Amino acid sequence: MTDTISRPPPRQARAEEKRAKILKAAEKLLTESDPTEVTTKAVAKEASVPIGSIYRYFANADAMLRALFDAFNAKTLKTMADMPLGSQHWRSDVEQVFAVIRSMHDQHPAYGPLMKHLGRVDETDDSILLLLTDRIRHMRTDLTRTHAEDIAAMVMGIVEAAERRFHSLGTDRRQNVFAQAEQATVAYLSLVLD
Repeated sequence: MTDTISRPPPRQARAEEKRAKILKAAEKLLTESDPTEVTTKAVAKEASVPIGSIYRYFANADAMLRALFDAFNAKTLKTMADMPLGSQHWRSDVEQVFAVIRSMHDQHPAYGPLMKHLGRVDETDDSILLLLTDRIRHMRTDLTRTHAEDIAAMVMGIVEAAERRFHSLGTDRRQNVFAQAEQATVAYLSLVLD
């Protein structure tokens, strides 16, 4: 993958709408084509915008795809960040997060191919790892930060494996993947948190 340069997010409503239109076009193309075939030129055509508009918001196709990936993950991150610490048992938190993850994958069929194409996206993974680590330390104050981070990384591994499995199966076999991952997460966390 080529090096990407970040562009600042747009400040005006019209610019934000155009950026969203570009990302929606990229998402549509991802449902029809391999991510390597989603070019700035193809997205500009799909979005009915001049190619220069693409470069106003994104340095290149990879930067655009990363922005789309971040947009997909934003709801999960927000859900996790907004969950009050200590107000619910951790099992309901797991259920709520998995509901958001399932919904995101159902609503965005392009997520799987995009996730496979981009691989690990450190900024997103690090944000999730940090949130999970903090939540685990809040539940078990006796854990060291390193131990809580190891537990959080294991949970992320379960989720990532489920996401890969979900997108590798035909649509007729996907329905139980996240339910099974949720059960595995609850079983693992019950060993270390209860």
